[in-house]
Amino acid sequence: MTFPYAYRGLQRVHKAEIMSLASEIMLLIATVISMFISVSTDAIRNGDLSAIGVFWLGLTSLGSMLMNVSMITELIGLGIAREDEKNFGHAYLCLLLPLIITGVVTFMSPLLPQLQLDKYAETAQELIHIMVMFYIARGINCLAGKMSDEQTGLRAKRLLAIVTISFLVSAALFVASIVLSGETAEHVSTALTAAAFVLGSVAFLLMMLCVHHAVHMLEERQHSAEKH
Repeated sequence: MTFPYAYRGLQRVHKAEIMSLASEIMLLIATVISMFISVSTDAIRNGDLSAIGVFWLGLTSLGSMLMNVSMITELIGLGIAREDEKNFGHAYLCLLLPLIITGVVTFMSPLLPQLQLDKYAETAQELIHIMVMFYIARGINCLAGKMSDEQTGLRAKRLLAIVTISFLVSAALFVASIVLSGETAEHVSTALTAAAFVLGSVAFLLMMLCVHHAVHMLEERQHSAEKH
């Protein structure tokens, strides 16, 4: 039994993850630079063409471009992979939701500024991103079960556990920001934000490894089938 669509799709998903990681690193470096040196697009437009300013602009532009390309590549990959495993189809639909949310918020925010839709939209997008990882992990686990690959299945189960905890922490952070107030809210939010960041980073790195091993698993089965 081979899964050619899942193989081709997850190859693209893996490439998207690599691009996403590269873009995050670029944007992080650009953020650190802006913390210590006064750089901005406005300053560059006004003639401040210092080497560090141009470097910052290049990092910011390339990082943003890579982020968009990675999202499109992942969307295409999941669209292909869903032909072999329905969980990838769920991940595909989840990945579409942030685009819809962004459009709705852009349209509604000027009409209802008191609702702070931007704040809620950002949280919703974070939770949806976690759901994308959840369904990818479930899809890989299902494929590993069908192919009797215990190691890849175990990796997917570990990823599912981390992603589930990450989702609960992020949801708790959102609820705390609404329900709590004052100094208590600040302390709780700081702790939960730190936990959400760490868990999210670990989940993303585990997903990269999990998808990598899944692609390798599917590649071996594909080559074995071609030989026979």
